[in-house]
Amino acid sequence: MMHRVTKPLALFVLAAILVLSGLAVFAGTTGIISGVVTDATTGAKLSGVNIMVKGTAITTVTDANGYFVITNVPPGAYEVTASLVGYGESLKGDIQVAMDTTSATDFALAKAEIVEQEEVVVKAPKKLIQPDMIPTLYMVPVKHEKMVKSQPNLLYQIPGLVATQPGITMDPDGKPHIRGGRGDEIGYLLEGIPVIEPVTNGFGTNMVTVGLSKMQVYTGGYRAEYGNAISGVLNEIKKTGTEAPGGSFETTGGSQAYGGNYAEYGGSDGQGLDYYFGSYISRTQFERQFVDGGETADHIGKFVLTRGDDKWTLLANQGSARYYFDSYHTTSYHNVAVPLEEDHTHQRYDLYGLTYSHNFSPSSFLMVRPYSFKTSNVADAVGPDSPIASYSEYGTSQKGLQTEYTNQLNSTHLLKIGGSAIRSDNRYMLFYPGLGDLYGRPELGDYEFLSDIKSTQSGLFIQDQAKLSDKWRVEAGLRYDGMNFNRKAHADLTESQVSPRVGATYMLDGKNLLKTSWGKFIQFPPTFLLERNYTNDGWIDYRPESADLNPERSESFDFSWEHQLSPEMLLRVTPFYRVYSNLMQNRPYDPDNPESIAYVYDNLGDGRSKGVECYLSKKFSGKWEGWMSYTWMKAMANASSFYSLIDPTVWSYVDWDQRHTLNAVISYHQNVWTNDIQLSYGSGYSDVVDADTADQQSHGKPTAVLSWNLTRKLPEGSKLGNSMFLNVWNVFNTCKATRYRFDWEGNRVEDAWVQPRFITLGINRQF
Repeated sequence: MMHRVTKPLALFVLAAILVLSGLAVFAGTTGIISGVVTDATTGAKLSGVNIMVKGTAITTVTDANGYFVITNVPPGAYEVTASLVGYGESLKGDIQVAMDTTSATDFALAKAEIVEQEEVVVKAPKKLIQPDMIPTLYMVPVKHEKMVKSQPNLLYQIPGLVATQPGITMDPDGKPHIRGGRGDEIGYLLEGIPVIEPVTNGFGTNMVTVGLSKMQVYTGGYRAEYGNAISGVLNEIKKTGTEAPGGSFETTGGSQAYGGNYAEYGGSDGQGLDYYFGSYISRTQFERQFVDGGETADHIGKFVLTRGDDKWTLLANQGSARYYFDSYHTTSYHNVAVPLEEDHTHQRYDLYGLTYSHNFSPSSFLMVRPYSFKTSNVADAVGPDSPIASYSEYGTSQKGLQTEYTNQLNSTHLLKIGGSAIRSDNRYMLFYPGLGDLYGRPELGDYEFLSDIKSTQSGLFIQDQAKLSDKWRVEAGLRYDGMNFNRKAHADLTESQVSPRVGATYMLDGKNLLKTSWGKFIQFPPTFLLERNYTNDGWIDYRPESADLNPERSESFDFSWEHQLSPEMLLRVTPFYRVYSNLMQNRPYDPDNPESIAYVYDNLGDGRSKGVECYLSKKFSGKWEGWMSYTWMKAMANASSFYSLIDPTVWSYVDWDQRHTLNAVISYHQNVWTNDIQLSYGSGYSDVVDADTADQQSHGKPTAVLSWNLTRKLPEGSKLGNSMFLNVWNVFNTCKATRYRFDWEGNRVEDAWVQPRFITLGINRQF
């Protein structure tokens, strides 16, 4: 009989206690295998059938209804066997297990006397449609990253990886936006650990994908287990040693003074220990970018120890980066004289997480994860020609705890409950020399403030995923998000919201699936806006600025049609609609005083977006594979950035709004050669400097970029390595302007461009 845990309520109470006692909720990183075993002749449900996942220690038996389930299965391809005394053993191969999904695997066993052999091998038909995955999810494996690694400023970085997915528009600076949302409204996670620092709500790491195994891209409808994000969720899963056995070293050089080295080493000891190490170091001199050049170093270690029903996973991720501007300074913080130095920024992050999971039975498990996350960012760029002309230091030191309990109660209901909390020390300091002179108020002197706030963020969720019939799946979840800001000069601020999430799928037939989802989402304001303690009394009129900002909110609805064109091809079409409210915006502190130059932030802004995502994918067969994504979208708001002053009655297209975004990637394999072709097309960003109202606004000129990657396997035993590759970004060197601005004299000038042609040549060696 299948085991079942009978005390889910007690574990829910435990999760609630952990949260309420001061303990962003995380993404699932495992999947489920389930199915029904029947008699091949009579169709009767068979109980007591032994189910085994080959190559693992995972086993279970069917219950009285012939049903079996195995939860907490790492993603991958598996072979599953079913055996019962008196029947021939049956094996199904190529069972694909994905994160947060259920892989249905049914067996029909034949009586032993009518089969000629003990084992009957059944090749499972490929099912690209996943009725148990209700949210809009695009899974991006590391294989896809190899096919699009061409753009110079996005090599081995998350934006370059997700840019080809539906619903995502890249702004002229190369920052992703999901379904019309701002860039800082995305929830970034690393193996379920949130890596957004609460100081600015920005990405807390270098965004480098060293050690990537898969990327989960949620553009809408994400479940109640995800919090503090109102636009979309990106969750990166790192490799295990089993995925990358042995060692490899890749070295690359190219134009724009690019040089990069990527090393990996992994394996297992056969006794339950799995280990992986990865490291990526790069340096480049950018052309036509906000920064002039940069150098990064990122390192990852992942160790998995399995002992019976217990598994420990240690994740260690550390990185640093330094970026330069095409300007120089001879004074730094507090106008201290320094030798002539290039304006620059430098940053560092350290992430350590320990995940423990215990399988109570094949159908239920508990996960507990403590972690530590620290970030540090410094900008030393006070030069007169610097694009930021300031000095700043900010960072966070976090301690977090996450818990989740999963139980496949029966063949109908999958229950998940969990809680989490993050305690953070958040600090932000900004020094802007001579800002009073810039405004014609020299008596104000330098501009400097400090924000030093401690915060405690908590989350609690419960969700039920139900299989009502062979055709219907529904899920409903409820999530609580809370945040307490401990401020020094003002009263503490506490905010919270309860957010419902619902969704459903309906199988029209074996090749057509309908999906829909609706939900509410919130994101807490960044701490550096909530309190500013000024060190210069000249800015005293700005001291009351500390507004009690509310969380930003969104409400999202989408509907999908999935159609499996063939065993290798899937088409998905997803119309969506989303509204944003309580968006942070800038306003004059004293609008009746024309002499005042003080501004404050408030929740004055709104936004809305609508569009259609289209996705066509083809798995490898024959000699080729690839995918195509197309997004039609209209995204409008009172303003694109919270730094902008607004009139709430005026709406305009946001800076990254683009009617048509198309990406097509095709990989063709021929003997030892692999050609990867990528076409990126954009119909043009909104041109906000052309008009004052949305009706009159125009969009920029279309851009099209063709890129080509060529890989050749080298003969076995070659002294050069295992393979060589040539990558060419922007083959035809189409360097059109993508954004304009007004200079100090009121002239309209180009501000951002398509990156010029970029060529790299590299060698990969495995050992």
